[in-house]
Amino acid sequence: MTRIGSHAFGCAVRMLRARERLTQKKLAARARIKAQHISDIELGRINPTLATIESLADGLALPASALLSEAERWCGASKR
Repeated sequence: MTRIGSHAFGCAVRMLRARERLTQKKLAARARIKAQHISDIELGRINPTLATIESLADGLALPASALLSEAERWCGASKR
């Protein structure tokens, strides 16, 4: 089983946001969440809920599964 930690997930959000050339504020508007919440997620300070993961994926115009796959593939998810 692969475990995606808060730092790996935050890394994926930051990487995908940068790839789309979005500021945290612009992603927040698209995802309908606060920019501070995105900052906290990107820094690994919080674990987002499934609803937040889905909102972020919508804001990045990709499926939630793709967002989780990026965290697993590129940002240090650990095997358990």
